[in-house]
Amino acid sequence: MVVIQKGSPTAQAQLIAHEFGHAVYPLTIDHSSTESCINSQLDNEGAATFNNIKIQREIIANGGPDIGIAGGNEAGFNAIYDEYLGSQRSDAEYQKAIRKMGAFYGENLNPSTAPELNYRQYYEKGCN
Repeated sequence: MVVIQKGSPTAQAQLIAHEFGHAVYPLTIDHSSTESCINSQLDNEGAATFNNIKIQREIIANGGPDIGIAGGNEAGFNAIYDEYLGSQRSDAEYQKAIRKMGAFYGENLNPSTAPELNYRQYYEKGCN
């Protein structure tokens, strides 16, 4: 379930773009090791962020407002997305891009429910 609070339409569009990314890349947690468990969840965040950027750019290309990227750190995420665009855009390249985005997300963003942790640390707690 996604709760959309009243607020700016661009913030709402950003939230939907990110959360829809979770829907198109369903989370399957690999419990074979702690690292695999963490990476499964970070890959899911990477896919959500990838989708957020894709939608953001589509909106801008069609004359709409910049909805931004959930969590900020736009330069880092955009560099990974641009690297993907410069590739052959194969499924393997997509998987590589979301893994990189997930790793970046894990090291640079903090969950609102545990702001003292980054996402890697947060997911690690649930994987032990």
